[in-house]
Amino acid sequence: MKLSRAALRSLIDEEIKHLMQDDVVLKHHDAPGILDDFDEPDHQDHGRNLSYGHTKSSDREGRSTKKQLYYIFTKSQSLHDMLHDDDDLPEWVQSKVSRAADKINSAYEYIEYKLKSH
Repeated sequence: MKLSRAALRSLIDEEIKHLMQDDVVLKHHDAPGILDDFDEPDHQDHGRNLSYGHTKSSDREGRSTKKQLYYIFTKSQSLHDMLHDDDDLPEWVQSKVSRAADKINSAYEYIEYKLKSH
């Protein structure tokens, strides 16, 4: 079965919406960095301006970023579970994981700073 790019994107978007609505990890958790009321309507209209500008956009970048972070979370957990401590991995795999960790850490530190300085 061959799918067009648009059809594949639509299927992926539907699956992400379904996973995010029903996911217990995102709705009830003890981990820092995940909002308790993930999909509650009250949070949608009261977003914060964490950007550089003085006016908040209405693009809902937070929602989009949360979807991407959920994807990173699930793939990272799966990858973590697949690996053994004594596995030998190609350098390119180690490099990609290291760069991803560095980029996530940079984003985390920026958002953490913005939230603490408000």
